[in-house]
Amino acid sequence: MKGTETIYGFARCRVMLERHPDRVNTVWLAERRNDPRVCEIDELARLHNRPVQRVDLHALKQQLGDVAHQGVAADITPLPPWTEDDLYAAYRM
Repeated sequence: MKGTETIYGFARCRVMLERHPDRVNTVWLAERRNDPRVCEIDELARLHNRPVQRVDLHALKQQLGDVAHQGVAADITPLPPWTEDDLYAAYRM
């Protein structure tokens, strides 16, 4: 599967780093945010050897648009789409 998806916000990024760190390609943090929640995301990313980029808040807003990103975003590898067989097997469970 090619491409990436971008997620944003503390909860989404933290959960991905805790549960699926192998799917996280890059973590983007606003450069002037150093509060405990941002530090937690930074530590989780580094713990799992995921690249962390500190970026200007304006650049983050420009990249993501008008969303409540909280100064945190991550590029992730999306899950592959389900086939009909996958759906059928999930339904039978």
